[in-house]
Amino acid sequence: MNIRNRLRTWAILSELFILAAFTACGGAGVPTPTQEAHVPITPSPTVALTTLQTPTMPTQSPTNTVEPSPTILTPTNTVEPSPTIPTPTNTAQPTLSPTRSPTQQAAYLLELLANNGGCKLPCWWGALPGTAKWADFALQNRIGLANYEMLLSVGPADVSNLSVLFGVDGNGVIQSTSVQASGLNVPGTDPLHATAFTALMQKYGLEDVLRQYGTPSRVYLVLQSFPAEQGAPWIYSMWLLFDNQGFMVVYEGEGMSHDGRMLRVCPSYAGVHTIEIHSQSPVSQSPVENLEQLMNGQSDIQFLQSQGVIHSLQESTSLSLKAFQDLFTGSTSAKCIESPASIWH
Repeated sequence: MNIRNRLRTWAILSELFILAAFTACGGAGVPTPTQEAHVPITPSPTVALTTLQTPTMPTQSPTNTVEPSPTILTPTNTVEPSPTIPTPTNTAQPTLSPTRSPTQQAAYLLELLANNGGCKLPCWWGALPGTAKWADFALQNRIGLANYEMLLSVGPADVSNLSVLFGVDGNGVIQSTSVQASGLNVPGTDPLHATAFTALMQKYGLEDVLRQYGTPSRVYLVLQSFPAEQGAPWIYSMWLLFDNQGFMVVYEGEGMSHDGRMLRVCPSYAGVHTIEIHSQSPVSQSPVENLEQLMNGQSDIQFLQSQGVIHSLQESTSLSLKAFQDLFTGSTSAKCIESPASIWH
């Protein structure tokens, strides 16, 4: 049974990025027909007409000059052929539909887990929150996402799952990532992918994270004073917050015992069942725990504090943050912490 009762929903932080751009092509105007100039006509020479004279009444008829009608040339219009006007076309972004089989897609995502796009947290798969554009990231990785969330099964019967949520703002910039890897260290009938998945996620295990990123800003614990029911796993939860680096890591797993007075937690990677990684821009002013939101708007930590079931490392153990880091990155074999059982009743 999950002690945390997460009650958390994965919230999408931005509107969907609409992948469409339009290029309009205008046609050239048709030129006005050209009219030829009128040709001047030279009139024919004047022709004089006379009449016969009568002896008794000598008269003279006036001479009429008859102008021949000019030949009128009808102007012709030279019409140029109309140009072909292209129909405007829409230029759309490439469709990011999956082009791999489920097995190929799982193998590709395992490859991304192996190299993380060549970057460290808070970067995820090469996308640094606050900087990376969703369109560039999706096209580069070709992960076949229809939206900002994906769920992939890489083990038998949905035992090993990877859930990734990208928070994208109205400008298409990735502002946060939330990752959950579940079903770690759980035996299955098809160990190939499940074993590889568990091995690749070990770089985000407690010891490796403390070695790579140093002393955390805050550490919180939720411990069970006894198993939830007979035969159930005895579960702990642990939060590591790196405020100045813009991310936090949450672990859930087995590894608890007690002697009636003290609870003892040995959070080795072999006992981890779930790892969550929540990241944002290192320069963000928002508390990193707000990336883990519940339906009522509280962070998971705030909710559990209101219920009195979560305590800081300093409140519940004798360790400082630096001593905690030294314990889990040192050479000692007994990497366990103890807390009074009375705190967790």
